[in-house]
Amino acid sequence: MTVADIDKIIGKRIQKARLRRGWSQAMLGDQVDRTTSWISQVERGVISLDSIAMATKLADALGVDPPRLLALDTRYPAWQPVEKAAPPAPVAPPEHPTSDRLLRRTFTLGSIAGITAALGAMSPDTSEQVAARSDRGRIDRQALLELETISRSIRRSFTAFPAHALLPVAHHQIELALSLRPREQPQADRFALLNHIAEMAAMAGGMLTLDMQDYAAADTYMTLAQQLARETGNWEISALVFGGRAFVEAHQGGDRDDALDYALAAVDQAENGACLRTRAWTHAVASEMHAACGDEAGFRDSLDAARSLLAGPVDDDHRWGGFSWFDLSKADGYEGGDLVAMGRWREALPALDVALQRLPEPMLRHRATAHVGRAEAHAGAGDAEAACADGHAALDLVARVQHRDTLRRVTALHRALRATANSSTVRALGQHVLDTKVIVKTKAA
Repeated sequence: MTVADIDKIIGKRIQKARLRRGWSQAMLGDQVDRTTSWISQVERGVISLDSIAMATKLADALGVDPPRLLALDTRYPAWQPVEKAAPPAPVAPPEHPTSDRLLRRTFTLGSIAGITAALGAMSPDTSEQVAARSDRGRIDRQALLELETISRSIRRSFTAFPAHALLPVAHHQIELALSLRPREQPQADRFALLNHIAEMAAMAGGMLTLDMQDYAAADTYMTLAQQLARETGNWEISALVFGGRAFVEAHQGGDRDDALDYALAAVDQAENGACLRTRAWTHAVASEMHAACGDEAGFRDSLDAARSLLAGPVDDDHRWGGFSWFDLSKADGYEGGDLVAMGRWREALPALDVALQRLPEPMLRHRATAHVGRAEAHAGAGDAEAACADGHAALDLVARVQHRDTLRRVTALHRALRATANSSTVRALGQHVLDTKVIVKTKAA
């Protein structure tokens, strides 16, 4: 079920609850400080709810349980209602008493529900040290700074760590932030905690898309990240989520125009206030989606925009909310991949050569993507031997990071080569594919 389907279900439930009370859309708007037009668009599923806080406000006005209004029963058939907690003290009312529990439920009802332990990214005492700074529901500035440092470290480690190791870490971080009771904090601290959750959820969504190809679970993470980004006004996370949704749409065989729409929405979100590096990344994502649609002018313009943003000083390390890193070497990789997508095999080869020369060795996922792109370009240009060599290099990296999208592409490459040139070299690549599939399956288990 897509996000658009969920929005329509939520809209219908709001409309039915409103009509049961005999209210017009204007009357409901008055209750929640929104316009009649906004209520109308939400009820028709044209736009999503702005935030969890707004969903709770609507639920309270209409006399509906927030989980029911958020359609958790439809998103997750195994969902059971969460018992309401006692009302909070008057001094801490910004969110509904069950907001944190709803966030936790929204997160854990994905396919990763059983993952709870952190693996390797934090020292054994870090969680207790951070949690110990909580004093009657309030946390100090140092704890928030430590969470920010941890988040940056985890996101940077995406370059070389496999998803099966990082996904539990992201889960642990979300639970840790929730344990610090965001709803009891002053707004600035609450937003810092919610942004930490959103960063981890967005990262998990990206891993589930490209590394694990579990699109349903990826949607759960991305929905959570998107809701929190709206609530806190975080354009970095919002842009990342829209870019991630573009990849989901493209990689699960969806409509290419829809994928491009998500990418362009990511560009728009980034332009609202994201850092230069994030803005450049969204343009690169848009270039890939333009290329998939066969739009060379669009992909060239988007890639030029990405490179232009990175051409000068880019001192925004502390603001970059993405995973791994984005720089000119990765822009080279996007150019090569875009040309491959358009069937411009010989033109793609120089760009991919440059990308592989410039990409740092620790960037295992990106090097794997560049190798499989160059393998596809060699195959398209009629050089099966060179294609197999790059296919082997890509598989060696897949065995280290379990990047399933690259494995899928090498598998398809081998089948195409086997149909035209069933040589010993091609057969060796086929055996390597089978061996790598066993490794990935074993690691995932």
